[in-house]
Amino acid sequence: MGEEIFRQAGWEAVVIGQLETEETSGWHTQQFAAMMLEKKVDLLLFVGGDGTARDVLQAVDKKVTVVGIPSGVKMHSAVFAGNLQRGAHLLRYFTQHENMKVREVEVADLDEEAYRKGNIQVRLFGYLNVPEDAINMRGGKVQSRASDAYYQQSIARELFRRLEKNVSYIVGPGSTTAVFKKQLSPDYSLLGFDLFKNGKLIKSDANESDILYFLSLHRSRLILTPIGGQGILLGRGNQQISPDVITKIGKDNIIIIATPQKIHDLQSNPLLVDTDDPTLNKQLSGYYRIITGFKEEIVYRVSD
Repeated sequence: MGEEIFRQAGWEAVVIGQLETEETSGWHTQQFAAMMLEKKVDLLLFVGGDGTARDVLQAVDKKVTVVGIPSGVKMHSAVFAGNLQRGAHLLRYFTQHENMKVREVEVADLDEEAYRKGNIQVRLFGYLNVPEDAINMRGGKVQSRASDAYYQQSIARELFRRLEKNVSYIVGPGSTTAVFKKQLSPDYSLLGFDLFKNGKLIKSDANESDILYFLSLHRSRLILTPIGGQGILLGRGNQQISPDVITKIGKDNIIIIATPQKIHDLQSNPLLVDTDDPTLNKQLSGYYRIITGFKEEIVYRVSD
């Protein structure tokens, strides 16, 4: 579990525990995290999403400082670095400075029972300690406020105004995009990417292969909304939009929507892209027009 990569980086690796099978589960995460706690480690890094964060929480609580490296599908918790590179910067800084300040942040995950009923609700499971670093750590997902409802409807109106005939649309997840998708089809997916052409749903909850095939047949645009509070535009919860997909769509065909409150919550921090291709991340960086309401838009920065 990372031993060889650790050694290749020039660090001494100490292996603890033993895997009896090639497949790992949440139980393994809990057991190994508990072993690291017994070793009195200064910082516990883990790779995953909200489910992994919950396993780490159960094993160590607030007894050690942790940092999550984002690689999961669900990212509602506030324990994650902005991306892999920012996690590396944070690790380097942590190892070079004693008595780095920490703060408590929430570990959250989707309420599965509510989700099965068609509602996106996030449940708080507890708190973990993370380094106090506003640049490299991103906050947890902020849920939509009641005041956002007006702007979400207003954004949907603007999207309908801009719809082009014979142009297909790939529409991502999120409460803001959901308002638009619901008006096109009641069979839209809450957490997935849906494919539309001429106002009709072609494919719900499409995977990467579906999207690539779709792009081979249609001239398409991609509609995205950032994760509230975190500002993640690409790379968390939307692995279906791979570098190959983005390259085929083209930067100029990406449409970003966000309520004014969602932009305000970023406190002037840029939106982030974190694909598996660092070169593509830099190409995607820059200033974009973001739809914030009916005939309303702002210019905002996107960064890697």
